[in-house]
Amino acid sequence: MPSRRYVVAALLQLISFAAAYAPTEAHKAGMTRMDMSEHAAFGNNTTAYNSQQNMASYAGLSEHSTMILMHIVLMVIAWVFLLPIGVMFSIAKSRLALPVQFLFCVFHALGLLFGTIYNVKTPDLYQNNAHHTIGWVASWIITVQVLANLLSVTVGRRNKSRNVSDSVESQPFLPSSMANRSQQDTSSYTDHHESTDTEPGGSSIQSTRSSDDLEKPSSQDNDDNGSEASSSHRPGFLRSKALLTSFPARIRGLFPARSSRTLAVFDTIVTRTILPLGFVCLVTGGVTYAGIFRGKHIFNGLAHFIKGGIFFWYGLLTLGRWMGCFAEYGWAWNIAPTSTVPSAEFVESFVLFLYGSTNVFLEHLAAWGEAWTAQDLEHVSISVLFLGGGLCGMLVESKVIRKWLNTIIGSRPTNDNRHEQSQLHTPPKVYNFSINPIPALIIFLLGIMMSAHHQSSQTSTAVHKQWGTLLAGSSIMRMLTYTILYISPPTSVYPSRPPTELISSFCLIAGGIVFMASTKDIVHWMESENLMAMFVFTVTGGFTAFIMAYEIFVLSLKGWATQRELERSLKSRSSGS
Repeated sequence: MPSRRYVVAALLQLISFAAAYAPTEAHKAGMTRMDMSEHAAFGNNTTAYNSQQNMASYAGLSEHSTMILMHIVLMVIAWVFLLPIGVMFSIAKSRLALPVQFLFCVFHALGLLFGTIYNVKTPDLYQNNAHHTIGWVASWIITVQVLANLLSVTVGRRNKSRNVSDSVESQPFLPSSMANRSQQDTSSYTDHHESTDTEPGGSSIQSTRSSDDLEKPSSQDNDDNGSEASSSHRPGFLRSKALLTSFPARIRGLFPARSSRTLAVFDTIVTRTILPLGFVCLVTGGVTYAGIFRGKHIFNGLAHFIKGGIFFWYGLLTLGRWMGCFAEYGWAWNIAPTSTVPSAEFVESFVLFLYGSTNVFLEHLAAWGEAWTAQDLEHVSISVLFLGGGLCGMLVESKVIRKWLNTIIGSRPTNDNRHEQSQLHTPPKVYNFSINPIPALIIFLLGIMMSAHHQSSQTSTAVHKQWGTLLAGSSIMRMLTYTILYISPPTSVYPSRPPTELISSFCLIAGGIVFMASTKDIVHWMESENLMAMFVFTVTGGFTAFIMAYEIFVLSLKGWATQRELERSLKSRSSGS
């Protein structure tokens, strides 16, 4: 019977991972050495390798196993199933965002409680692990965000409900200068709370905003003082009601306008980055629980997990583009409503260029002073391929260069027929859409290279061939997408949703997972349990299909929440008119 430590090590390839940093040693000692034999990589010391594999881990610890399993289950429910829904509701400016975030906090707090008690009752079997630090950082960030949202919604709604009646009475008696001053004092406050109490897209309900704009801070302070002065002559329940009414105004006075803007920016940043941070927490937790990637193995593990995680998230992004995400930028295979934002192909080319330009100097860093090997030159060549391909892709996307190239033919004299001349100088329809196969070509070549990259064992070679073939397949589907769009360019701002992108996203997601599963520790476990490479491919295929279905469901909830808020806004306008 395989131990739980090995089972968890195998299931790590099912968890997505995207890190915000890439340790320089990982790129060298991980990827540049992963094709060398295990004897050479670890100094021809197989005994040392096996001793590290057999070190004690939390997965092999039978004491308090129920407690750590509860921690894992609760954290998966919170970060995988509840948090994405809360993020989508938050982006849609839905009133359901805060309840879902509170439900997430409940599961997260319970999971954190079980994990803390488990750490106290068990020895430290993985010293200096990153999961504890990253987990606590993520916990504090999401807690601060939820509390800030709660404060924003509470203060905003209480002030809005209070000012609906007060502003109507005071409006005819407000001088013009005082009204303008009131609007200036409260503009930053109302702008911050429109993210929760307005219709999606940033436009507020006119009737509600007019009430907020007429709010007068000085009159609020006077009212609060008056309520306190007269509260001593009121019954107990009336005094409590008066204090409860003045509490939101007092809380609001503690936060200046600049703080409101800062909280809004903080909320936006956290909403867009909390999901990758959550997956980092899950993966580092799995690594800590399984007890893998110890010693020099950390370099190989980081190299595979970071780069495999990038392809995994690239596949999620591709599926999101197919569903219509970033359509306002023209990234959903549609006509861009504005031309100020770079195309998606330009961003892809820039990422390739950035990776190649930085990694080309790091391939030999871990073996500094040693002789260069053929594998070193191979990986440096791949970095140069990324550098040159990314630069070429950015130049292809440049509108300035395209204009320069058209200058020669555009400056030639034509006939005097103005109608024919205007038709001849009309830009082709494909100019309205980016068709740049360079990024897809780079990924295709990388997949072909990795498919033919010899490894230390037959199982490792087969696993590398799997993710290399998947990446090449995603590039082929992207090129077919460009072929379809070249024949029939998009003519609408709505997403065109080419079917080839569904296959491309599947290949990218599955390829990234298999990439992460091709680490030496996981391959060593497969060989020790007599598992073939098809085991990884089969499990990854099923998990990828589930992930895609779940992403489609979550993004559909975002559309439903947006439509719901629009309908509520229309009802509010009709009832107020």
